[in-house]
Amino acid sequence: MELKKIPYTIKNYWINVGVSFLIATVANLLVGLVLGSEIARYVYLLLMIYWILIEIRRFHDANKSGWLALINLIPGVGTFAALIIAGVMKSNYENNRWI
Repeated sequence: MELKKIPYTIKNYWINVGVSFLIATVANLLVGLVLGSEIARYVYLLLMIYWILIEIRRFHDANKSGWLALINLIPGVGTFAALIIAGVMKSNYENNRWI
């Protein structure tokens, strides 16, 4: 039995980014007020890892290498650049090596 890969469209990507951003904002406010800023840093770190993982999934959907997510490591503009690049790429299902 072969598993079918569900496409990860641009719409799905932006929904994930939006929802996780709202969760991050609420979590930072609640955790920062209740438990302190040290715990809030760990919550934010976990959400950053999640954002990088959804970017990798989006890059693979467009038949690009997941290593492009390393753009996030460029100080200042890296996160925004990766977010925009992943958000505007067209999906490519012909000869896709990751699907």
